[in-house]
Amino acid sequence: MSWTRTVPSAAAQFAADPVGWMNDNILVVAFEGGPNDTLNDTPLDLCLIKRSPAAGKASKLGRLLGLFAIGTKSFVPCVANVESVSPPFKAYFCPYRGGQTLGTMIGSNANFMFTTQMDGCSLGIGMPNGTGGRYIYHSNVGGNIQQQSTNLNTVMGRQNIQTIWEPGNYRFEFGQAELCCTTFGVRDTTTGTWSFYGQTYSRAYTNPDKFYLREVKHIV
Repeated sequence: MSWTRTVPSAAAQFAADPVGWMNDNILVVAFEGGPNDTLNDTPLDLCLIKRSPAAGKASKLGRLLGLFAIGTKSFVPCVANVESVSPPFKAYFCPYRGGQTLGTMIGSNANFMFTTQMDGCSLGIGMPNGTGGRYIYHSNVGGNIQQQSTNLNTVMGRQNIQTIWEPGNYRFEFGQAELCCTTFGVRDTTTGTWSFYGQTYSRAYTNPDKFYLREVKHIV
């Protein structure tokens, strides 16, 4: 009798160990979500999109990693050099638009949260409410940290913000603004508590591009 080993999808592997998966793969998020706030605790159906070698090479200290994008099924045709697409899974997505401050409410209807790649933006992480939900806002004012912080405090209320994840926390390496960040959240299904992380990486615009993972850092 022969046995066929079934390999779990990328989405299943991520769900089983999100931080471990992010240490073995680089996730570049070009998906921006909708053009408005989504404050009604409504997650999206997202897919992990595996990129082919023609899209780039991902590594950390010489160890080869997977290279992925993420988005809805309707976003997949916008991604070049696709090798495979995972089944959709529920996740919150904090929308992004250049020059704006947009947000979402995360709760218990999904266990994961993402937002668009950060390379100068600031992310406001709200205090948990009575049921563990939080407001998350992504602010982009061309990397103007002070203005982004002001916008987040205005929209969210200073007293309602647990922390602001800003360029000084993830962007600089040896004094140079070199790094990008994929910021994501994970909900503990036992306690209902959300934790947030930043995956930092650099990108060399070669042919194909090269991506170098730096770390996956716990934010709060």
